[in-house]
Amino acid sequence: MAGRIGVLLLLLLVCVAPQGTAGAYYGKLIGSVKTNAHGFTGTVYAATENSVIITDLNYDGEGPEAFFWAGTGQEPDSKGHQIPDENGSMRVLKAYKNARVLLTLPRKITDYQYLGIYCRKFGANFGHVTIPSGFELPKEQNLGRLETKAHEAEAAEVILKDSATIELKQFKYDGQGPAGFFVVAPTVNARPQDLTKLLDENGKDTKLGRYDRK
Repeated sequence: MAGRIGVLLLLLLVCVAPQGTAGAYYGKLIGSVKTNAHGFTGTVYAATENSVIITDLNYDGEGPEAFFWAGTGQEPDSKGHQIPDENGSMRVLKAYKNARVLLTLPRKITDYQYLGIYCRKFGANFGHVTIPSGFELPKEQNLGRLETKAHEAEAAEVILKDSATIELKQFKYDGQGPAGFFVVAPTVNARPQDLTKLLDENGKDTKLGRYDRK
């Protein structure tokens, strides 16, 4: 999977118009949350070896002592441990509505068998995603140089750090494209609707500004 992603990134890390793009890329899919209570839903992706992104996260916030939770076993229980929220806080979880959050784990994703929301007061599993046995973590790859095609867009090296993070070394772009974004696609001559928009270094998918060998 990682090798295929590497090819895609090298092809279309250029300034393009976003019309009809397929959406943002968040990482390697782990799976969807199995909902048990309090409207907890979401889709979980491996962003790095020890962080996950949950998209379309919903939770009503009504659990009296509910936290993000990870551990081993079939589902969340008292033997697991709390995971800080997207702000690094260990406070009781608030409500989420169609949110996107990045959670950092204390260990590698593969050290766990589940990730979910658990109410410590009542010992209740509000829902979780199972981390598959043998799940392959994202690996770093050097994809080579990004050659200029328009608007002075170029980079000395394109490094795929993991399944959701790219480093562009000495990246340059004049910022003058009317609708410039980072995207990936399955082929060089992909249709606009087959493009997938990437988030920038600030986690945004807005029009790109100028880069000067950043």
